[in-house]
Amino acid sequence: MLGFILTTFLVGLTQGTLHHLVVGTVNGGSLYSLELDDAARTVTLLKNNSAAGASPSLALYQNKLYLYGIQASDATLSKYSVEQDYSINLQGTLELPEACGTRNFKSAKISPGPLNPYNIFGSASTGNCSTVFTTTRSGDYTFQSKDIVGDIRSLAWSSSGRHLYALDFKTNHILNYNIPDDPKLDDLVDIALLTNVTNPRQIVTHPVGHRIYVVTQDSNELLDIPVLQSDLMGTNVTAFRFNVLPSSLANSDYTTQSVAVSASNTTLWTLSRSYGMSVISAFSLDKTTGAVVKPIVRASWRDYSASLDSFIAPAPVGGDLIAITNSPQGVTAFIELQGTGLKSYPRLDLGQDLGEGLWLN
Repeated sequence: MLGFILTTFLVGLTQGTLHHLVVGTVNGGSLYSLELDDAARTVTLLKNNSAAGASPSLALYQNKLYLYGIQASDATLSKYSVEQDYSINLQGTLELPEACGTRNFKSAKISPGPLNPYNIFGSASTGNCSTVFTTTRSGDYTFQSKDIVGDIRSLAWSSSGRHLYALDFKTNHILNYNIPDDPKLDDLVDIALLTNVTNPRQIVTHPVGHRIYVVTQDSNELLDIPVLQSDLMGTNVTAFRFNVLPSSLANSDYTTQSVAVSASNTTLWTLSRSYGMSVISAFSLDKTTGAVVKPIVRASWRDYSASLDSFIAPAPVGGDLIAITNSPQGVTAFIELQGTGLKSYPRLDLGQDLGEGLWLN
């Protein structure tokens, strides 16, 4: 049977170190600053920061002094300063570019550029048309953008940092943009069709190996896609498929929306949810190539949330620690893989429908 045993024992972090996480909201107006103390084995809400609006997707600028939040419903991107006491202060807000002549967006996503000039990249979708955009060298509040007929819901970077992959939920394609030093989103180098796939929900990449991972929302599959050394995919994509759920659970009862790779680069996580249960799965990865090897462990917990949106945030401290936000709804949990078992801190209920969590350290 699947089971999830909560404990207050956690190893693998530097003794006495404090780690900090910011969590956005889907509908509220807060950005929560959380502190994880590995010596005291505690999780604390440090600050409930006022935000310009909801921030279901977050991005941290390269110097870690600025945080960005995007809001689909009011079509805005907001910039915040990160203070030494981990308070978050609004610096300004800008309206997003249109997609096919409208800003009636249903979803939005942002991601920090990994290379100089460290632009913030993003997408916003109406469900049928999307804008893919980047901030420009001339300042945070001007954009370069392109319209895409499709539903772009997820972005990921190649291991070189020179290619941006955009996942189309509607047409089952991955768009591959070459990103030069002064990006304008003019260089769409290839478009790969995921054959026999429907509703691909999230895309991530291996930080070292040339590998793309995609989870499908309804069939609850993990796709492991090798890419060329040039970061190109080609038109005929070969995907290795893995079932996220154990055979004892019905796929029709669950949706899979979250996937992430640990800072160790050797563990991949997926999170699947139904109206009644959440299931976390951990897969081992080849440490050199990033290829999925096998499932290591699965665990479950009761979850009677009204919302099935949930997010995995891997800690940037080495090892296999992750934060899970909004599973159950409003709850943030910290889980670590130890061998073939899972350990966890107590959960923190923030009382809001939560968006992504983002580690500051």
